[in-house]
Amino acid sequence: MNVEIIETHTTDFDGYSITELKITPPYSNIIADRTWFGVDPGTTKLGLAFLWRSVCHIFETKITRDEDAVVRIILMQKIMSLCLHMFDYAPLMVIEGSSYSGFREVELAEIRASAVLWAAEHGVTPRIVPPLTIRKGVFSNGKIKAEEVWSDLPPDAASALACAYYCWKVQGDMK
Repeated sequence: MNVEIIETHTTDFDGYSITELKITPPYSNIIADRTWFGVDPGTTKLGLAFLWRSVCHIFETKITRDEDAVVRIILMQKIMSLCLHMFDYAPLMVIEGSSYSGFREVELAEIRASAVLWAAEHGVTPRIVPPLTIRKGVFSNGKIKAEEVWSDLPPDAASALACAYYCWKVQGDMK
């Protein structure tokens, strides 16, 4: 499924860069009546997305990994505040809840916790959801990855977009 990229913009900061893509929503028949956020956590790559009405922004962030957990957690909060700024009544957020053996499980847990704290601080209802559950809910198949469906998009941003669409699927359960 091709996605139309309307705008792309990359901003470089000290220690990280953010690429923002404004796209036409892949599921144009779904109009978001509230803001849906999606987060694909990572220690060196982070995907973020938000959907609101017919607006769809996704972000692929590349981060220079810091050894200090406090620095990583604060940077995550800062990046989320820079990227996620469209709020309305009762916004929802799905954070992909995976951690893969051998790939800094504790650090990924810190990043997920940081996303939950950011959401709580901004009045957003967060949920941590396993990746297979997200894939089944959005693509009807747990083996299909978002970056395979939306191959035009950066992989982490595509995963974050799937998380945001999962909000739509379960919005009644997230209240």
